[in-house]
Amino acid sequence: MAGYYNRGFVSGSDRGGNSSYYRGGGSYSGGMRSFRKRSGCSIKRADGGRVFLYGWRLSRGSFFSFTASETKKSKDFKSKSGKTWRTLLVVITNKSTFQKVFCSGLYDVQRERLYIKDYNLIANPSAPNGGYFGQHLRREYSR
Repeated sequence: MAGYYNRGFVSGSDRGGNSSYYRGGGSYSGGMRSFRKRSGCSIKRADGGRVFLYGWRLSRGSFFSFTASETKKSKDFKSKSGKTWRTLLVVITNKSTFQKVFCSGLYDVQRERLYIKDYNLIANPSAPNGGYFGQHLRREYSR
C-alpha cells in the first residue's frame, strides 16, 4: 500500500529540505516571516503644479533620507520618446554620519518617478507598501 501513496512525488525532506512546499511559506518552521520595510517615498503637490518628494532608505546599517523639490531654475522638457521630464534639486542625507549630498534628479511627470542618475537611485511614491527609494535596476542589468 505504501507504494501508491505519494507516487511520483518527492517530498522536501527526501531532497534535503530544499523544497518550498516543505518549508511552508518561506521559513523552516512552517510560519510566515514578519515583513519589515526598508524604504519609503511620498509626494506632495503644491499650488501651481510644484512637486515635492521625500523618502527614506535603510541600507547596510545606514539610514538615508532625501528631499527633492523644484527650484527657480527647474524646467520641463520633452525627450525623443515623448516623455515630459522636470529637473529637481535632490538632497540626500546620511542620518548616521550627518553628511549631506546635493545633486540633480530627473522627474518623470507622467509616471511620477524621480531618477537620480549620479547614484543610480530611483524614487517611486506609487509603489506598493508606501513607496520605494533605492537602487534602480534596469531589465538589461538583471539578466
